[in-house]
Amino acid sequence: MAEEMLFTVAGSVAMPAQMISLEEAGLEERADLQEWVLSNPAILGPAVKIITFEIEGLSAGSANRDRIHVLGLALDGRLVIGELKASRVPDTEVSAIKYAAIASRITPESLADQFLRFQARRQIPMTPDEALA
Repeated sequence: MAEEMLFTVAGSVAMPAQMISLEEAGLEERADLQEWVLSNPAILGPAVKIITFEIEGLSAGSANRDRIHVLGLALDGRLVIGELKASRVPDTEVSAIKYAAIASRITPESLADQFLRFQARRQIPMTPDEALA
């Protein structure tokens, strides 16, 4: 795989950007990345509606790392899972299988409940019927 490159552009001039860590930029890895996605759901795909974030496995005793970071819903009804990674990790395929297993147990009613709670945290009033719709 080719190494990724990032440039800053000013007018017609493009300069290679200097790589720095999120910490060096004064950003908190998970909190800031998550807020960027929540504020810009198009990062997950066209017309994806954010349902919730930090949804844990639906079985008792789930480990913190088995938590879906961002859960969205596409227009065609497919669930969209956003996994926030600040660095490369070797087990992304295993994580994807775990998240798919968690998502497979989500019912429309529990999805609506998650959305209702997410909207309440964002201080957006909504009824349970509106959340389900």
